[in-house]
Amino acid sequence: MGTLADFSGKKVIDVGTGSGILAIGAAMLGAKDVLAIDIDPTAVFSVRENAWKNRANEEIDARCGDACLIQAGKYDIILANINRNILLQDMSTYSRGLVPGGILIISGFYTQDLPMLIEEAERQSLKFEYELVKDNWVSAKFTKN
Repeated sequence: MGTLADFSGKKVIDVGTGSGILAIGAAMLGAKDVLAIDIDPTAVFSVRENAWKNRANEEIDARCGDACLIQAGKYDIILANINRNILLQDMSTYSRGLVPGGILIISGFYTQDLPMLIEEAERQSLKFEYELVKDNWVSAKFTKN
C-alpha cells in the first residue's frame, strides 16, 4: 500500500472494508481521517475491534453502508477492494467523491477484468496510472483528472 500513495494527512475512505485492514493501514501510514464502510454490520463491528487493537480507533470511523456514503464528502484517497461488478457499478460515485488529483485504488478482481475497469474509469475522468498483479489478482491505481 505504501508504494501506491502517500497517506500522510489525507482524508481516506475504505469501501467494502471487511476486517478494516486497508483502513487501519491508511491510518498507520498517517491518514488524518479514515471512513471505513461495509454493507455487513458484522464487518463494521470487526473494523471497530481491529482498529482498537491496532491503536487506530481515533482515526477510523466505521459505518454500515455502501458507496452512497461517499456522497457525504470529498476524499483524497478512495480504497475499494470489491468484486468487478460492484467496482464497475460504483465507478462514477468514486469519481464524484474524489478531490481533483485524488487517488482511487481498486483491488479484488482478476487480470482479465482490468481492461473493462480501465475503460469505465476513463469514462468517469479517472486516469489509469498502473497495476500490481499477484497470482492473477490485481490492484490498480487511478488519478482524478
